Amino acid sequence: MKAKRPAGKTPTAKRQFLVHIEADLIRRIKILALDRNVTASSLVQEALLGYLATAAGSGQAPGKSTETP
Repeated sequence: MKAKRPAGKTPTAKRQFLVHIEADLIRRIKILALDRNVTASSLVQEALLGYLATAAGSGQAPGKSTETP
């Protein structure tokens, strides 16, 4: 019998999130993670949190580029 989870989400709950990125970027992330002795997942999470904080601080919605084509 499985143990019942408490109601609600905890801050440490992790979920899988699939993204498609270039192979060279994956390689660079893995190398940096090894150099820092952390997981690639934690490195990507840290980078995304930093990006979201910067985007929120600039008043710009994440994903909306200010560059003109």
